[in-house]
Amino acid sequence: GTPREPKPAKCFVALLSSSTELLTAVEADLRAPLGEIDGRSELVAWSASTFYEKEMGRGLLRRFLSFSTLRDLG
Repeated sequence: GTPREPKPAKCFVALLSSSTELLTAVEADLRAPLGEIDGRSELVAWSASTFYEKEMGRGLLRRFLSFSTLRDLG
């Protein structure tokens, strides 16, 4: 291939918490650096592993967000 500058990219994040209030607060905090949210998944119970339970507790919820502003990666 021929090297070239990357195209602007869409940002997305995966959030994991047992607190819906904290998830809402983090969404608001992410808008300033990443732009408006244009996609939000439903809250889904985290059942992939128990890896995070010691640090974060039980009953974890996952949500994915995507942002409308494309970011320059170059």
